[in-house]
Amino acid sequence: MSTTSNGSALCPDPFVPVEPAPAGSGFFLTGDRAIGIESGSVNLFVAPFDARTGQAVGTGLPIAEVEAGQLLFPVPVRFERDGTCHRLLAMPLPGTELRQSRAPWTDLVRRHEDACRPFDQFVSLLLTPFHRDMPPPRTRVITASDLESRGEFSWPAGTPFRPGQGVLWIQLHSGFCLLNGDEEQLLLAEGAAFPLVPQTWFLATDPAAVSARRTPDWLAAPDFPARFEAVFRQYLRAVLVAVAFRTQRRQRRRNLLIRHEHDVVRGVTARLRGLLQDAPSPAGPMESLGAISPDLAVIRRIARACGSTADLPVIPIESPPHPDAMSRRLEHANLFHRRIRLAGPWWKEEGPPLIAFRTDDRRPVALVHQRGQWWAFDPAEGEDRPLAPETAAAFEASALCVYPRLPSTPVRLRDVLKLAFRGLAPDLRTALGVGLLGGLVALTPSRITSTLFNTIIPTADSFQLFQMAVLLFSAAFAAALFELSRSLFMLRVKTRANDQLQAAVWGRLLNLPAGFFSRFSAGDLAQRVMGVDAMRAMLADHVSLAAMALLFALPNLGLMLYYNRVLAGAGLLILLLYAALLAAIGALQYVNQREEYHRDGRLSGFALQAITGMAKIRMSISENRAFAKWARLFAEKVEWKSRSIRNRNTLAVLGSVFPAAAMGLFFLLIGTRWKGAGLNTGDYLAFHAAFTALAAAFTGFAAVIPSLLATVALYKRLEPVLDAAPEINDSQKSPGDMDGNVEMRNVTFRYHPDLPPVLRDITLHAAPGEFIAIVGPSGAGKSTIARLLLGLETPESGGIYYGGIDLATVNRRELRQKIGTVLQSGHLLQASIYDNIAGASGMSMDDAWEAARLAGCDADIRAMPMGMHTLVTNSAVSGGQRQRLLIARALARHPRIILFDEATSALDNETQARVADRLERLNATRIVIAHRLSTIQRADRIYVLDAGRIVQTGPFDELLRQPGLFHRLAQRQQL
Repeated sequence: MSTTSNGSALCPDPFVPVEPAPAGSGFFLTGDRAIGIESGSVNLFVAPFDARTGQAVGTGLPIAEVEAGQLLFPVPVRFERDGTCHRLLAMPLPGTELRQSRAPWTDLVRRHEDACRPFDQFVSLLLTPFHRDMPPPRTRVITASDLESRGEFSWPAGTPFRPGQGVLWIQLHSGFCLLNGDEEQLLLAEGAAFPLVPQTWFLATDPAAVSARRTPDWLAAPDFPARFEAVFRQYLRAVLVAVAFRTQRRQRRRNLLIRHEHDVVRGVTARLRGLLQDAPSPAGPMESLGAISPDLAVIRRIARACGSTADLPVIPIESPPHPDAMSRRLEHANLFHRRIRLAGPWWKEEGPPLIAFRTDDRRPVALVHQRGQWWAFDPAEGEDRPLAPETAAAFEASALCVYPRLPSTPVRLRDVLKLAFRGLAPDLRTALGVGLLGGLVALTPSRITSTLFNTIIPTADSFQLFQMAVLLFSAAFAAALFELSRSLFMLRVKTRANDQLQAAVWGRLLNLPAGFFSRFSAGDLAQRVMGVDAMRAMLADHVSLAAMALLFALPNLGLMLYYNRVLAGAGLLILLLYAALLAAIGALQYVNQREEYHRDGRLSGFALQAITGMAKIRMSISENRAFAKWARLFAEKVEWKSRSIRNRNTLAVLGSVFPAAAMGLFFLLIGTRWKGAGLNTGDYLAFHAAFTALAAAFTGFAAVIPSLLATVALYKRLEPVLDAAPEINDSQKSPGDMDGNVEMRNVTFRYHPDLPPVLRDITLHAAPGEFIAIVGPSGAGKSTIARLLLGLETPESGGIYYGGIDLATVNRRELRQKIGTVLQSGHLLQASIYDNIAGASGMSMDDAWEAARLAGCDADIRAMPMGMHTLVTNSAVSGGQRQRLLIARALARHPRIILFDEATSALDNETQARVADRLERLNATRIVIAHRLSTIQRADRIYVLDAGRIVQTGPFDELLRQPGLFHRLAQRQQL
């Protein structure tokens, strides 16, 4: 409110002419005149001075800055303590110009209603030091309708309450109340009064009876001067007490951080000393660094077990750890997890890393399965210890199962393999060792064949023949055992690798920005991600077995060289020629597989779209066109699949011809005197047996080349998911407890660099507890603003801030969890009503009913056959019921910020009014995007958007009186 405009509103001009403020000199807010700030600004302090001499002592406590256009009101009250008085001091900045009111300020605000608003602004600024503590989610809000119907309230003990809008003067008739629920700020006793703004609140410590008044009603009381003096004496005392306690807490925190820094340095020093002594501590450096907080230390241990290097904060947590807090910490560390139940002798079975909680004090413990047993890391002990059955029995049944993740940077093949085989090195070494032993045992038949035909059969030695038979049987039995052992170890490897990799890839997909998903259809993207399982099946079930069989058959090459180097060289030559032929066919096969998967992805994407949009296809009578498009995509897929089948048939023919061609070559060489001389029958048969084993392994590997090439094609299809940068990375910080302050500064946005901007230089602001609305014609950019506020899109220029923190620097997933959102494209899950409201939050049934009550759908739910357990879908409820269920879901977590985009468009006026009344009582900032203007009549501020620009701003009634777009929109809706 500018004093110049006030001059016209309060005619005749109630202020004296402008006078420049003396530079560098402050003044106490005494006397009885109001002071208007014409230009510049004034800083307010609670200044100490000596009660006897009047000289300033110490430094003043900053309160707020009063800007041009606002008024200063006298506060002729001082608070004395230990010979020092404190009172409000105004310190004008250089260049500030002031005007003083002609009449006392009490006459000014009583005679002119327009003066009450700057007085409320002044009181709100004085309460700035108490704006730092946020009201609890279930704070009772005193609305304008409450003040009209009743001004007296009775609150049960433990009830927090605050005003919905503006300044309310609270008079306590009985009981006690704590300002901001903190005894270190102000305890309001019976008979006392104190102002509240939406950013402050009272907590009734006992059953309390209070009265609430607006400023005009409070000023009209006959005992106003005495009330005024008592209120601001309490105010000065509360400011000093709050600052004193804040200083003590800051000092305690500083001392705590110093002690923690010493602990960190001591832990790192011990780690370095252990490295020099070649005896590192079992817990590793991460636990020593994280020992300042039990839950952070546990997460660090789990992150190390999962191969993650999450940049976790080292600030200690003061509240006691519990499963929900641990879940939030894991989300901040970008580690996916789920809640499981520990039942039976679970410690006897293998499993992924777990976070369990002790039954006695709910202290978290990290559980990692290594070296064939479970190991427990307790932050109190600082090291891994084997998990004993009695220790396992002392854990709560509910635990958190943590999954590994891929790096936040673009992922390469080595990263994928490193994650897939993490912790599997012992199993792989065992499988390779057992397979190698089996390969050596497989040489036995070749050697026995040579002995049989060279020695035993010519001499007709039946006893040696029996011995050879027993030896062959033993070798076959040993080879079978080795193969069984190898298969079991490989089964463990491929199962664990698949679990780790599949979870990590899905976690990667869920972390990608929203813009990524517009590049692919849902069916195509699902096939790309599920290709991980197909790759695992091909590699583990076919390629790995064939490759290991070839590796273990290589000792036969040594046996071939032992018997005849010429034949061995010929065998190697034909194998190399066969390999070159396979490589040529494989290159063609790779192209075929790649195109086949590409067509299959497009076909799956279209099929999913057609099934989900079947109602639209039938309404537009487009069945024939849909079938024609499906048939074309299916024909393209079959064409490339046929080419792949022909290549596989060619490989099969070559595989059957190869052994006969190799044998013919050997016969040709043996039949030539100058090359085949000196090779007897037994040696040739032994050579042939060794070559047959090697050739069988080689042709077996050739048979799986199509599978190997298919995995390459599948990995190429997966590369866009791995190369895309996630929207969440380790450098982002948690948004913390949000205060409800939202701001967009000079935001410009376009969906594509070649397209014109959708939004141009958008600036808007919502203070905590405010209700702002965004209106405009279709295509103006309203929904784009919602997507930007949710972090689903990134602005081209400008910034978005929550509580003063740049959206680009915070974890957007955590941020969206703290915002109650209903978008115009929202859908219900095919699940029960409770599951639709609660989601994965695990809230109680009572909390779900409370959310349904706030959304105005509790009566409809009770009328359903199974209440909260009724199964619903989008088509099973009306549009209004769907929107109210979506509103209930948004309100279930008691968010500090509510964002509605056409959330009540399907509601009738009466239901919409009920929902609006309940939303007004919530302790949350509301941002509503609507076409229907009746939805936003109660908004504190309305932003009118047109062609991507804000063209009007103001309250509903003010905009309605002004000519412009809003007035035209209102006229159209009134017709």
